[in-house]
Amino acid sequence: MQFNSKVLLFGEYTVVLGARALAVPYPTFNGCLKLEASTTNKLVQNSKWHIAHFYRYIKKLMTNNVCLSIFDLPKFRVAIEQGLYFDSTIPQGYGIGSSGALIAAVYHQYALNKIPNAPTPNIEELNVLKRQLAQLEGHFHGKSSGTDPIICYLNKPLLLQNNTIQVPKIQTPIQPKGAIFLIDSQQKRPDHPLVPVFLDKLKQPEFHNICVHQLGRSNEGCIEAILNGDFDRLIGHAKIVSEIQLKYFTPMIPKHFSAKWKYGWQHNLFYAKVCGSGGGGFMLGVAELSKMADVQQYWGENNIKVVTYV
Repeated sequence: MQFNSKVLLFGEYTVVLGARALAVPYPTFNGCLKLEASTTNKLVQNSKWHIAHFYRYIKKLMTNNVCLSIFDLPKFRVAIEQGLYFDSTIPQGYGIGSSGALIAAVYHQYALNKIPNAPTPNIEELNVLKRQLAQLEGHFHGKSSGTDPIICYLNKPLLLQNNTIQVPKIQTPIQPKGAIFLIDSQQKRPDHPLVPVFLDKLKQPEFHNICVHQLGRSNEGCIEAILNGDFDRLIGHAKIVSEIQLKYFTPMIPKHFSAKWKYGWQHNLFYAKVCGSGGGGFMLGVAELSKMADVQQYWGENNIKVVTYV
């Protein structure tokens, strides 16, 4: 079974302050579990190593009777001995759920008490699933929310707020006016996490006020605009988000990226923002459809990947 990557569209960082965030699955990149007993492929060998370590993490949780999921460890172990690996096109260190998709795949294949991927999961099931996957995600990222693997597992858009999740309905416009797209920063994310940097900056009254009010309000405007298929509203709020992040989120923006980010904003060609925690990997962009040809020429066609049209 194939598991897609994910993209957090709007609400990164302000979700920590109780605001909403909107994330969607992104099928352009995906992965699935496979068996290959012997190989010289370094990517496959690396994947086998990571899965073996993930197995030991789960086994320890179960041995200590603290695992929120019940895994078929004998079946999992046999698969590893047979050459289990995750065949993935999801770039690592780019913030679109490479580990989340792996977790979702392992949970689906080997968890005995898994929450079924129902067309309309209820709130109670979603919360149980989130706690289960957050614990598994802890192996890769320490204390985690479970957001990435739950999106990869359900393959549905999710609205996140105050540790609650909903599956929203997104209106698809008959004639879209614009696009939301990924921009390849051509730089992997830093090894050190950036959320603590953000939390430390929140101690500054000016930064806290801007995040709570201006950035929070514009992020919410972007989310509502996407849900309602209202591109005119989206582009207005996206411009504000882009300006605030360019000025106040310097650690989250690769240095070589800032000048191009500023150019897009000043010339109303596109509005860039961080994607997830930022720092590298993919950045997000919003632009009018009529300008997308110029946007692709500016960045290079291979560095632009459309996520959705609005």
